[in-house]
Amino acid sequence: MTRQSILVRVGLFAALALISGCSGTNGEKDALGEVCGCEADAVCTATAPECEVPVPCETDEACDTGNMCMEGTCIEGFCQYAFVGGDGCCEVPMDCDDSNPCTTETCTDGMCIYEWPDALCCVDDTHCDDLDVCTQNACKDGVCAFTPLADCCQGNADCNDSNPCSSDRCVFGMCVHPIDSSVSGCECGGTPECEDLNDCTLDKCINQKCIYEEFTSAGMPVDGCCSEDSDCNDSDTTTQDTCKEFRCVNQFVKVCKTVADCDDLDPCTPDQCLAGHCVIEFAQGGCCKSDEECDDSNECTLDSCVDNACQHDPNIGQAGCCLENSECDDKIECTQDVCANYRCDWVALSEGCCHGPDDCPPPDKKCHMAVCNAGVCDYEPTIGCCNVDADCEDGNPCTDDQCTAKQCFYWEVEGCCKVDSDCNDDNLCTKDVCQNGKCGPHDFIPGCCVDQGQCNDSQVCTIDKCIDNKCVYEDKPDCCKKDSECIPPISCQIPHCVNGNCLFDMGPGCCEKDKDCDDKDDVCTADTCVANKCSYQLTDVKDCCLKIGDCTPGTACQKTSCSAGHKCTYEDLPDCCLADEDCDDGDDFCTDDLCVNNKCAHQLTGEEGCCLKPEDCDTPDVCLAPTCSAEHKCGLADVPNCCHGDEECDDGDDKCSD
Repeated sequence: MTRQSILVRVGLFAALALISGCSGTNGEKDALGEVCGCEADAVCTATAPECEVPVPCETDEACDTGNMCMEGTCIEGFCQYAFVGGDGCCEVPMDCDDSNPCTTETCTDGMCIYEWPDALCCVDDTHCDDLDVCTQNACKDGVCAFTPLADCCQGNADCNDSNPCSSDRCVFGMCVHPIDSSVSGCECGGTPECEDLNDCTLDKCINQKCIYEEFTSAGMPVDGCCSEDSDCNDSDTTTQDTCKEFRCVNQFVKVCKTVADCDDLDPCTPDQCLAGHCVIEFAQGGCCKSDEECDDSNECTLDSCVDNACQHDPNIGQAGCCLENSECDDKIECTQDVCANYRCDWVALSEGCCHGPDDCPPPDKKCHMAVCNAGVCDYEPTIGCCNVDADCEDGNPCTDDQCTAKQCFYWEVEGCCKVDSDCNDDNLCTKDVCQNGKCGPHDFIPGCCVDQGQCNDSQVCTIDKCIDNKCVYEDKPDCCKKDSECIPPISCQIPHCVNGNCLFDMGPGCCEKDKDCDDKDDVCTADTCVANKCSYQLTDVKDCCLKIGDCTPGTACQKTSCSAGHKCTYEDLPDCCLADEDCDDGDDFCTDDLCVNNKCAHQLTGEEGCCLKPEDCDTPDVCLAPTCSAEHKCGLADVPNCCHGDEECDDGDDKCSD
């Protein structure tokens, strides 16, 4: 019997029927030699000396207890139970022997119950998982031993390499440091810089940013890789199955005596203690507890955990993100623009075409790497790989750059400075500067002083002092430096800071009393000051206004406006009509004149020879072009250089052609 063998104990809620030897008579022995001592309304069980009151019933279904080893039958209105046997069932304790020295076996209610009382007891190495990736687990002489592994990490904090451009990760106990391209100035130059040592991720460098996608083969998941926790189900209830960075992790869970021993404070895992082991079952369809658990490493999705379920909504407006292919146009003709998972990707359609260095063929020269410039593959020298010393130039004047065995070596130059502190001249008032590997001129430091006379910041709101060879500028009380520091006594006043003093102007519409609001118009407006704001109310005088909406035009052909003097003005709209009569063009023979939506329209009457445009007229001859006069009459005009045959052309060599 191993830890994986789990049998559910179901307590019987009714008395068990006699199997053999115990008829229910007091004083009679059952199959185990136990003496029956039942009350008048009770029967004896076959496997224990207890007597219980039988359960009343009407059908056999009412006697089903869920115990796979016992079958209930309704006889004369009471449940009677018979032992049916099977795998995991027992009549006596010896039926439950699993030959496992680490388990204790009992026969209860016809079922075998196994417990693993000593958590360190083992039969083989599989029984010794301590859930710690930094220990080597082994079963030695029946006892679990856990040996620490050297250079193993427990978490990302153990992997700090003090490099601001690297993403420090602990992956299954091993530190990896791919480029963290989300940090400004830390863009990747190629896919190798994004390597995360995870076989379940497809590492890419796109637009100088590291992208990690789920690795698939021909569109199908790879064994051991995953998209969510449910992909990692190994059908073993004694392992906790999780998906971490697209890789399945199946960890053995601890032993237990009660359900409380298995509480992992995780809403996504119902806690169960079965046969001495914590059983972890994940919610169907995946489960989450925080937004961070839903990170799909796609900057084009907004990842969130809602009701313990991950949601990945499109990140609209993010550079390089999309909803459809047309949003991914890179203006490069030789690439196919694709929108996948809300992220733009570009596929080269011809050799030498690229959107990133990964699209380029390998370089044919040593110490060179592929780069993509304006959609065309190019090749540049590889850092750290060289043919001559010049290939190793690092721009550091304090190193002697040498190329040896195709590798760059950098030797320090004696007497060269790297940082300003290397140039300290012990003068507090001079600036120590390192320029191009040499200490530069020690210029006087602004703000350094010997006496107060050397300190003057030309600020009216400071008191200038020299303290410990440094100029100190203390603020003067009740002095302003900018307008925002001045608080006006009236909220609508405009503050000004002038030479450290606050001054206040009355802003537009700001007032203390009604006369501050006088707009010089006593006819159309009543001027009042309300809560320090000028208010203007229209009087009952005709054609007064504050805005265009206050003016009502006399007809649909009038345009209204409100003058600065609060007077309505009216202007007739050009080409506007109110009735058909307004559209009379003086021609009743050829046109019907109509007013439609306040615009004149002229329609032909259908009389012969009438027109609105030349196309309305017919021509009897290709050399005569139709015309339409201002009086809507059709006419004809000669077409220049038009002919009917060669004989109409000047000399014998000219031809008349269409």
